[in-house]
Amino acid sequence: WTTDWVDYIKQRMLSTRKVKSSNSGASPTVVVHIRRGDVVPCNNYTHLRYLPNSHYITLIKKYQTKQHRVIVHSELKSYESWADFDEVDRLQLKLDSTLEEAWQDMLEAD
Repeated sequence: WTTDWVDYIKQRMLSTRKVKSSNSGASPTVVVHIRRGDVVPCNNYTHLRYLPNSHYITLIKKYQTKQHRVIVHSELKSYESWADFDEVDRLQLKLDSTLEEAWQDMLEAD
C-alpha cells in the first residue's frame, strides 16, 4: 500500500463512512473480494493465485448464518460463470463496481 493510497482512503472513504447502530436491526454484512479479470486458472503464472468459485461458495456457506448477508465484489470478466453464486442465499454480486463503492462496502461491513 502506498502512502498516497492510504491517504486517499482516509480522506475520501473514512470521512463518509456510515456508522451502524448496534440496535439498527440490520443484518450483519460480510464483504468478499474475488480477484478475477487478470487471474485465470489456465495461465502458467496466475493459476497459482486462482481459486475456483466453488472454493468461495463452500466458505461462504460454511460461515454464513441465517442473519448474514454477503456482498461479493469482482470483475464481470471471469473464467467461471457468476451464476454459480445463485445457490447462495442472501448474496449480492457487485460486478465491475467502482473502487469507491467496493471500499465503502468493505468499510461498512461487520
